[in-house]
Amino acid sequence: MMPDAGTGRLQRSYERNLGYAKFWIGAFVAFLAAFAAFAVEKVWEIATKPEAYTPQVQAALFIGAWILTTAATFCLLLAIGRIIAYHRADIALTEIEEGGAGAG
Repeated sequence: MMPDAGTGRLQRSYERNLGYAKFWIGAFVAFLAAFAAFAVEKVWEIATKPEAYTPQVQAALFIGAWILTTAATFCLLLAIGRIIAYHRADIALTEIEEGGAGAG
């Protein structure tokens, strides 16, 4: 059985990783929403004023879309990393609980 300090450390890690995972998932959703709003605005502008569609507008559209999707992907990868760490801490805590229940 693990000492209490180790169990406390695992519990804090478990809670911290869960909080960070929720944060990064929220950031991911925010970047996706920003991307959707940006894309809709640009498509609407192009649809209503086709003469305004210039190479500069096209470049701005692609650069903006790239930045927002890259940021969203980065947030998703950070969230996945925290979810994996959360599951590892959960497994370790479950093993401690089962080991403690079997010993008593």
